[in-house]
Amino acid sequence: MTVTLSQNPYTAGSWQYSQWNIENFYNQGDYDPVNNPGGMDNGGHSQNLFPMILDWLNFAAYIIQLCSMTTAAASQQTAWQEAMLANNTVAPVAFLTATEFAVNGLNFTPLFTANRALKLIQNNSGNAYVSSSIFDAVNNRTLVNINASKGVNVDSGLSQAYYGQDPANAPYASSMSGATASTAGTGGAVPAPGSGQENDFLAGDATYHDPIVDIQVWT
Repeated sequence: MTVTLSQNPYTAGSWQYSQWNIENFYNQGDYDPVNNPGGMDNGGHSQNLFPMILDWLNFAAYIIQLCSMTTAAASQQTAWQEAMLANNTVAPVAFLTATEFAVNGLNFTPLFTANRALKLIQNNSGNAYVSSSIFDAVNNRTLVNINASKGVNVDSGLSQAYYGQDPANAPYASSMSGATASTAGTGGAVPAPGSGQENDFLAGDATYHDPIVDIQVWT
C-alpha cells in the first residue's frame, strides 16, 4: 500500500513517520524551486500551502488505513468461535456419522448455516463446511450436517467444533470468465483443474489445454 504525496520528494508509502519527513520538507525558509522547494517564505506559501494540507490529509488517511488493517487482523484472531450455552459454557459436541455431529443444549441452527466454515478438533482435525442444520427438540440438540465433498469428515474423536465467519459477510471472489475472439474476459478465481490435468496450462478462454496436443508451433 502506498500513498502519493502532492510534491514531497521524500519516501512515500512507508509506515515510518520519519521517512515521510513532511514537517522537515515544509519550512519557514525562502521558497526556491531547486534548493528549497518546501520553503513557505518569499512567495512559498502560495506554492506550498494547499500541497502541504493535502500531504497531511494523505498522511492521516494512511494512518487510518493502518489502524483499520490492525483492527481487521485482531478480529481475525477471534474469527473461530464455539457455540455457547446460557451459562457461558461451551456447548458439548458429539460424533454421529461421518457427515453429521450434534451440538447439545440449545437451538444453534442460526449459527450453523449452509456453507459456513467449521474447524473440527478430532482424530483427523481440519476444516469442514456446513451443509445444513436442524434442531432436534426431543433431545435438545442441533444436528449439523457437513458437506462431504469439502474438507474433512467427522470422526469419533470429535471433541470441539468451531464455526467461522458468517458466509453472508465473507469476501466473495467471482470466477474468472474466459475471453473470446470478440469479447474480453474478466479476472477472478481460476477454475480448478481436474484429475489428469496436472501438466495442462490455463488459457485465456478459462479452460485447460494439453500443451502437447493444443499448442501449434508455427515455423
